[in-house]
Amino acid sequence: MLNDYNFKSILKNELNYFIKYKRSLGLKYEKEISRLHYIDNILYKLKLKNKRITKEIFYELTKRNNMNGENYARQYGVTKDFCKFLIFNGYKNIYYKEKKFNVINNYKPVIFNDKEIDLLFKTIDKEKKQT
Repeated sequence: MLNDYNFKSILKNELNYFIKYKRSLGLKYEKEISRLHYIDNILYKLKLKNKRITKEIFYELTKRNNMNGENYARQYGVTKDFCKFLIFNGYKNIYYKEKKFNVINNYKPVIFNDKEIDLLFKTIDKEKKQT
């Protein structure tokens, strides 16, 4: 298989297939490519002889390594999803662990009442008339 994303570990083809799988489902994958390269680099450094992800390898892949909470949660999620993909495709000796993250979100929704919505539309309509 053509190694589209220059992966170099023993699971390089599977990493490419994972991206193609996500693309075929219409899922976002562009931001995950760097995270998959992170996985690939660790697997390459481990010099694996067999296509497997043991508990020890999974923990090596999901070490925090100075990542902030949000980045770590995303890296963990991509690693877990890749492991699930391998299992789904019949690979044996693949380990992963579910983990819940509480990522703090500073987003606060704004809820307008009917009067405020009317005022907003009237103001916009007035601006359109003046231009």
